Formats: sequence, structure tokens, C-alpha cells
Amino acid sequence: MLEGSNLKRSAKRSVKNLTVDTIEARCVRLVDESGKPRATMTTSQGAGTNVLTVIALLDDHGNPRLELQICGNETAIRMSDLNGKATISIASRDDSQGISFYNTENSSSIILSVANDTDRDPEGNRQNPRLELADHLTGRRWFAQDALK
Repeated sequence: MLEGSNLKRSAKRSVKNLTVDTIEARCVRLVDESGKPRATMTTSQGAGTNVLTVIALLDDHGNPRLELQICGNETAIRMSDLNGKATISIASRDDSQGISFYNTENSSSIILSVANDTDRDPEGNRQNPRLELADHLTGRRWFAQDALK
């Protein structure tokens, strides 16, 4: 089914082969034989760096379990648990790249990030790679970046 396009569907019908040059839509939803959504490709309304584009693979309940996201200068791959909470996130931005691991309650995390050569602290020094361990329940954080100086 194409949403946001000029195609309207009044009754189910089967098309074995369809060839077109271009399809324009804000959402494309892939469904299985029973009509259950299995994947989506969507883009948000907006313009420029505020547009979020997502390709998502869905589980049996329709929850996104694996997503490829692009918004502005950031590209991310996100894996989620059965409840839709992020468990692993890999992100790349113009100034840094990183990977984050979360437990299923999102109460603790491990974050590893690497800054590009252009990323500087307020004094103009190049940023070191960072390893952060966090307990979000207590607010405690441990950093390993200072060991690299």
C-alpha cells in the first residue's frame, strides 16, 4: 500500500508485475500475505535538516526492531527490544561516530565514541576517543577518555 501518493485503493486486487519509472510517497509499507506490516520506509514532513527518513523492519507485533535513520548530519542504525526500547545504537555525525549499548530497562549503558580531527574542546584541543559507562538509575558515570591524554 502506498500512503501519501495519488494512488487510492478501493478493493484488494492482485498485480503480478508492475513496472513504473517513479513512485513518490511519504510512506511505503510492506505487508505479508495476511496484511500484517513487516517493513516501512517513511519520511517526516519538513524541509532541509529537519526531515527524518526511516527504514524499519517490524516484528510480529508491528514494533520496529531494526531501523536505519537519517536526519540532518546524522545517520544511525538502531536495534530495539520487544518493547521498542533501543538496545544498540550506532551513529555517525559530521563531528563524531559512536556506538551505544543499553540494557533492556534503559537504566545503564556503555558508550564508545570517536571524534573527528575537527572536533575540539573549548580550549581548541583535539577531542580524544571516549568510553563512558553509565548507571542511569543513580546518575553515576565513569569515563575512560582521560587515560588517553
